[in-house]
Amino acid sequence: MPKVDIPRLAVRSALVGYAAALAGLALLWRAGSQRWWAQVARIFAPHLFWPLAALLPLALRSRDRWAQWAACLPAALFVAMYGRRMLPRRSVAGEGARLRVATCNLCFRNQDASKIVAALGGLRADIVMLQELTPPVALALAQLGGQYPHQLLHAAERQNGLGIISRLPLGAASLDADARIQRASASLGQRQIVLINAHPTIADMRWRRLLGRFPMLVGYAPGRRQDHIDALLAQIDATAGDLIVAGDFNTAEGEPPYRQLAARLRDCFAEAGRGFGFTFPLGMGSAALPRPLIRIDYVWVRGAIRPLRAARGSSGGSDHTAVVADLLIGEG
Repeated sequence: MPKVDIPRLAVRSALVGYAAALAGLALLWRAGSQRWWAQVARIFAPHLFWPLAALLPLALRSRDRWAQWAACLPAALFVAMYGRRMLPRRSVAGEGARLRVATCNLCFRNQDASKIVAALGGLRADIVMLQELTPPVALALAQLGGQYPHQLLHAAERQNGLGIISRLPLGAASLDADARIQRASASLGQRQIVLINAHPTIADMRWRRLLGRFPMLVGYAPGRRQDHIDALLAQIDATAGDLIVAGDFNTAEGEPPYRQLAARLRDCFAEAGRGFGFTFPLGMGSAALPRPLIRIDYVWVRGAIRPLRAARGSSGGSDHTAVVADLLIGEG
C-alpha cells in the first residue's frame, strides 16, 4: 500500500477548497447576488486573499500540481480585481486650474477640537467637506477663518452634522437634512463648480450573541441606506456641468450603490490613487487597529474635472482617514 503524504495532501486540500470558495463567491458577485452574506463578503473582498500569501509558498514547496494549479485561480482573481491599483499611475497632462479637495468624517465622538483643527489645516486643501460635524467642533473651525474664510456649517448631534469649508467663495447653498446631503457651489474665477457633501446612513445589521458572549452578524439589509443613495443620485442626475461629490458613503467598492455612483462619476482614488486606500475604521471601540479595513470615503468628479492624484490624509483623531484629491479643472 503506497504511503500517503499527509502534509502534501493537506496543502492540496486547503488550496482546492480555498480556490473553490473564492470562485463561488466571485460568481455570486458577478451575478449580483442579494444574499446578505455574499454582500458582506464583497465588502471585505481584499482581505479574503490573505490566506493566499501563506498557501502559495506551501504549494510551490509541495511540488503538487493540483495544489499549484489551484493556487493559480485565486492569484489570477486577485490580479484581475486589484492588480491595476498596485501599479504606478500615469501622469495626467493638460491645461487648467489646479484644485485640492478633501473629505473628512470627523466622528461625532471625537471632541478634541484642537486636534481636528490642526488636521484640517494640515490638509492644505482648497475645499474640505465634513461629516459628523458637532456644534463644539463647528465653533472651533473659526480658528481656520484665515485659511478657509468661506464656511457653510450645519452642525448637529451624533452623525447628522455636515459642513463645507473653503478657500473659494461659496454660494447656492442648500441642505437635505433627511437624506444627509449638503449642496453648494464654489466660484473658481468665472467657473461655478457644484459641490455635494453626502453622508448616507449605514446599512442595517442584525447581530446575535454566539455562546451568549461573542457578537455574530446574522443579517445585512441596505434598504435605508439605499433611500439616501437614491436621493443623492436624483441630485446628481439633475446637475449639469462640473460637479464634485464627496463624503462618507458607508458603501464599499463592489456594493450596488458604488456601482450606481461609478456609472455617473469618476472615483478619484480609483483613477489617481495607489493601493487599496482603506479609510475606515481606525479603531474598534476602545481598541486601535494598525490600519483601516475598508474604503467608504470618496471624492467623485464629473464634467471637465480630472483627478491628478488621490491619497489618504490625517484623521485628526477620527475613526476615518481623510481623503485628499488633487484635481485639474479643464476648459468647460
